[in-house]
Amino acid sequence: LHFVIATRPGGIPEYDIREIETRLREAGRNWGDRLQEALLDHHGEETGNRLFRKYSDAFPAGYQERMAAAVGVLDIDKIEMALKDGELGMNLYRPLEADEHELRFKIYNAGSPLSLSDILPVLENMDLKVLSETPYDIRLNGSDSIVRIHDFSLVTSDGRPVDFEEVHDQFQEGFRRVWRGDMENDGFNRLILEAGLAWRDVVVLRAFYKFLRQA
Repeated sequence: LHFVIATRPGGIPEYDIREIETRLREAGRNWGDRLQEALLDHHGEETGNRLFRKYSDAFPAGYQERMAAAVGVLDIDKIEMALKDGELGMNLYRPLEADEHELRFKIYNAGSPLSLSDILPVLENMDLKVLSETPYDIRLNGSDSIVRIHDFSLVTSDGRPVDFEEVHDQFQEGFRRVWRGDMENDGFNRLILEAGLAWRDVVVLRAFYKFLRQA
């Protein structure tokens, strides 16, 4: 298509032809094109192309509407780990536009379906309210395997801000330990977010409490 556009003399503001061309090319690309480019940038040509063949048609339309292709690359890494280890993958994150008391938490499940009635009490005992949950079924190309991503929108129960960088690793490990049964699921687990304690510290404090209660 060749458009000829008539304008008034002096009516066009300053512009950059290369920038406009770049934006037009970007507008003409689909989500899969962006995913392939992001995979190649992140993993290199060999691994990036292998992963693209595996995930090019894996993400549903709802995911593509909400998530950038670069986020898809990070989720693919988490999915690959979940498939390899046979355990839940996790990612606690905070969108740039979110307030300091808001968090997002993704769970990657490559096994049997999870029950929300099992997940919600764990998050609530960690001093969080679940506002919403968005599931995505990721169907791997050339396979019957389905990996489900559970994306939770969370806020602290009292609106208290959270130092995301400080609690990120402790939170994920605490959730993993509760899910495995290595740690009890009760109100002591809120100390992970409120006090920045590691899961072993919470176990010790819980043991002190039980001993003193008996005494």
